[in-house]
Amino acid sequence: MKWWCVGLLVLNVVYFGFEYNHHLSEAVLAERSPDVAFPAGTATLTLVRERPEPPPLRAAPGASLSPPSQPDTAPAAPPPAATGNGHTEPAPPTQAAEPKGPPPETPAPQAHEPNAPESNAQASNAQAKALESNAQESNVVSPEAPSPACASIGAFASAEEADKARQRIEGPGTQIRQRTEQEVVTRYWVYLDNQGSAELAKTRLAELAAKGVEDFLLNRTEEPKNAISLGLYNTPSSMEARVSALERQGFRPAVQERHRTREVYWLDVAARQEVLNRTKAALSNGPKVVSVGCDTIALGGTPP
Repeated sequence: MKWWCVGLLVLNVVYFGFEYNHHLSEAVLAERSPDVAFPAGTATLTLVRERPEPPPLRAAPGASLSPPSQPDTAPAAPPPAATGNGHTEPAPPTQAAEPKGPPPETPAPQAHEPNAPESNAQASNAQAKALESNAQESNVVSPEAPSPACASIGAFASAEEADKARQRIEGPGTQIRQRTEQEVVTRYWVYLDNQGSAELAKTRLAELAAKGVEDFLLNRTEEPKNAISLGLYNTPSSMEARVSALERQGFRPAVQERHRTREVYWLDVAARQEVLNRTKAALSNGPKVVSVGCDTIALGGTPP
């Protein structure tokens, strides 16, 4: 009995709480959304589902409404009728039902005349850009190969020396022609003139040796006889150095030029400038590299 009373009390408390919350929610909603008075004649908003009939369809701009086309189906043929003798007669042919109402109208294509000038302008701009691109491509100048440089290298005393130099120079894009020339060579003979007799010449030889002079020889057969040779020099500078040294030691030497002809070898080369520069550096103490115009040497063809 005690628990029964407690259960009824709990149910009453729960029911009271539910009813109180329900009335409190309605009061709050009423305060938040009070009735608003609209002016007379104001149209009210009605949902489509609240109207007794659906509203008529509205055509989009440029389109026309037409009744839906009737299905192009023929009515079903009636079943064949049965005759009294048990045979069936074929049913009469049926004709297709003609569609009722006017044929559907085909919407006319819409013209886009206002956009035509814009399209033409865009096409003109595209053509102008294409012509400008072609003009730029035609004005591009392809890089040309550098013009060759030409030089004559020599003189070489023998064909073997010239051939070794050719092998060092040869390479892609290089043209070489070998030629020979007759060259007059001048040399300088330093000597002490005729001493008068063989006995006086021997005395002078002893004097040269006593003063530390080297490289001397008594000329017994060639003219001038009994002269003392002090050297044969290829360049004026080496000859002058020898003469100056003898004069400081108290001697008065004489100088005589001697000429002879010899065959020398030259290489005419057409190549890139860097090739000629390397060749010139390699031959710094030997044959010369003389720059010349390519039209002054014949290489048997146009240089690359």
